[in-house]
Amino acid sequence: MDQVKIYVYGSCHYSNRSAGYGVVVSINGELTHKISGGYSNSSDPRIVIIGITEGIKRIETASNILVYSANSYVINTLAGVTKTKKNIDLWQKLNKILRENNHSITYLLSNEAKEKSNLLLEENLAKAKSKEKNLPPDVLEEINNDTQELYSEIEQIILGSKIPVEGIYVKVFSIEHIYTTKFQLIDILSKKILLSVNLEVTSLEVATFLALISALVILKKNGEEKLIVYCNNAIAISWVKQKKCESSQIIQDNKKIHDDISRAENWLKLNQYKNKISEWNESQWGSITGEL
Repeated sequence: MDQVKIYVYGSCHYSNRSAGYGVVVSINGELTHKISGGYSNSSDPRIVIIGITEGIKRIETASNILVYSANSYVINTLAGVTKTKKNIDLWQKLNKILRENNHSITYLLSNEAKEKSNLLLEENLAKAKSKEKNLPPDVLEEINNDTQELYSEIEQIILGSKIPVEGIYVKVFSIEHIYTTKFQLIDILSKKILLSVNLEVTSLEVATFLALISALVILKKNGEEKLIVYCNNAIAISWVKQKKCESSQIIQDNKKIHDDISRAENWLKLNQYKNKISEWNESQWGSITGEL
């Protein structure tokens, strides 16, 4: 699948409510689209939603897409944090585009983007368009469907489309016939296995805890502290946040596991990390198989 990044900026003059959007699209690292448009009688959230819709419309084949915008209301709505209570006519249009394509989309705030030149370009496009005269009016269209049903439908499509396309996936499993617990750190974007470790037999929670610390160490060392680490174990995540493994299932005479846990806990006490750790939604996103 193509790796797509869409940068969207909205500029709105609240004195006369003229607004412009600027959209920059890159596919596999190559700048492919520079798009702008504008409306009178609009608002910042509405113009950003329009811009995002216009950007996604340009992607014709199923792709892994990162969408960046500085508008926290729009990004939080698309990320499922904020409910869709306003601008339902525009969400419906975006919903239609998402239904027509099998994209995997992640929505991020602009400050998480690395390509600062594209952020400047999108901003300049939007501001230039918002200054134009005689822009067409942004007309609020009537919604004939049952509003509550439409809210649910749109939220389902939006949330279902935000499969992460970047980050580290922690995979943990037991190999019973050789009494081993194994973890793998898999790069979500490339599907490559970054680290594969066989542990002496232990609980999946303990193995996941050690895997999470390993991921944090690698990302900190490589300066990749904006990437998210995902796993399927909420207990292990809580241990990392508490900086202490609280398992009662550790085999008492397993010195190697005890030493590994002690080193992991010590690293947490001596180091600060910026990477987020989140649960992987396997029921919606499926599992990931890495390649050596």
